[in-house]
Amino acid sequence: MAAPDVQQLLELDLEARIALVERLWESIVEDANAGASLPLSAEHRALLDARLREDDADPGAAIPWADARARLRGR
Repeated sequence: MAAPDVQQLLELDLEARIALVERLWESIVEDANAGASLPLSAEHRALLDARLREDDADPGAAIPWADARARLRGR
């Protein structure tokens, strides 16, 4: 399959570009749920590993997602 012309995609109106991004993201999630391995750079892997170690060392420091979302929405 030929890659689409990026410039043509950038010329789409905002609503169409948002719809395209949503569909692209949905397709990535579908692939991941079907077992596809997602690319992860060494830098991102190291960051995730560090965050996991941090959580393992002090699990009580984490806050529930509902609390984090409420804080963000309260801004």
